[in-house]
Amino acid sequence: MAKKEIEKIKNEIELFADRKNVTIDKIVLFGSQILGTANKDSDIDLLLVSKDFANKTYSQRIKKLLGLNRQLVKLTNKPFDILYYSDEEWANTSTLMIQEAKLNGKVIFEN
Repeated sequence: MAKKEIEKIKNEIELFADRKNVTIDKIVLFGSQILGTANKDSDIDLLLVSKDFANKTYSQRIKKLLGLNRQLVKLTNKPFDILYYSDEEWANTSTLMIQEAKLNGKVIFEN
């Protein structure tokens, strides 16, 4: 994935989150886009970390940034898979997705 496209995605997430009063602490790009195995049908895998997601159900986290996925698709013409984790979960949890993002992902924004 080109640096310019990554920068565009990062900037859009920051602006969108700011409008929704959500502070993003970290954005991690992972999956096929980073591993170099993406094809024309591949989605873009993102993991967003925020203190604002603490003590929220997963659906509450999605609602906080409702419309972000649609906005990113409009911006890039590519599908997105976005995961939402609190800073504590990022630091202390070992789910498969967090492990994958930590091992093979690229932090594209850190606050």
